[in-house]
Amino acid sequence: SFIFKHIQTSFLLIENGNFGFWCESRDVKEFNEKLKKLCDVSLQKQMGANARRYLEENYTARHSYEIIMKHFK
Repeated sequence: SFIFKHIQTSFLLIENGNFGFWCESRDVKEFNEKLKKLCDVSLQKQMGANARRYLEENYTARHSYEIIMKHFK
């Protein structure tokens, strides 16, 4: 699980993928609330499983190879 601050792309990726939280920079209250949520072990496991599934579906060796090879064409 992750808590990201600042970057809009992180928000879309992390929260839509349901494997972390995003909060506005300098919003200490929101950051603390989300940090408390991460103390839930079952939530940690679910978010971890979601993150792993996302990585396996989007960042396979084959996928990386195709990205690299595009630069040689």
